[in-house]
Amino acid sequence: MIITGNVKSQLARLLKETFMTQTQWIIGLVVTFLAGGAMGAVINNLWSKFNNRKQPIGVKTEIIPFINQKIEGELKTQIVLTKDEKSSSYDNLALGRVTIVNTGNKDYEEFKFGLTLSGLNLAVAVHPETSDRYHEMAFSPAIGLDCLDSDIDFTLKPFNRNDTYHVVIYILPEPVNVHGEEPVIDMELVTKHPVTFVELSAYRDLAKSVAFGVMEGVPTIGLPIREIRRYFNR
Repeated sequence: MIITGNVKSQLARLLKETFMTQTQWIIGLVVTFLAGGAMGAVINNLWSKFNNRKQPIGVKTEIIPFINQKIEGELKTQIVLTKDEKSSSYDNLALGRVTIVNTGNKDYEEFKFGLTLSGLNLAVAVHPETSDRYHEMAFSPAIGLDCLDSDIDFTLKPFNRNDTYHVVIYILPEPVNVHGEEPVIDMELVTKHPVTFVELSAYRDLAKSVAFGVMEGVPTIGLPIREIRRYFNR
């Protein structure tokens, strides 16, 4: 059977029109699916799970010990704190610093959390740091030179998304034990709010895993992109 050039041209045109019709139908189907109720239901379900999850609150805790060294035998440096015309000296102190960031997607007019020092470590002084005068950080009890405590309650007003608060705590470490080991100072944060405290250093990894989880949960329809390119590049 001999196919003339005219027949070849008509056949090629027919194949191209057929392919274009099928491709347009597939594209229309995909657009309809994405814009229709099926995809909307999937997105709404994922968004609902994302909003209803326990909110992550970023936290960073740091302990900085003072360096006290003996000088000429028995002499030793002293750390003197003065407040309200009262002074106290200490052989050893440590600085604790807590940074707390609202990394979730909810705003709080008032956010309360508690901080607990491990062991027999005690807070001697507390210094909150806020971003401006419209952000308040209160604490109780009234820690001072004559009122030491290991449990401190904080109140943040407000605690909106991306708000950051800092607090510096002067800590009197517990005495060195009989084995001569230096005391370990830990700071634990607790709250009644339905949140999860996440270390700020690890929060980026958590955010990435959440993003990947959302992407993996969205169904996709793969188009024959390679075949389409091959056809039109002939």
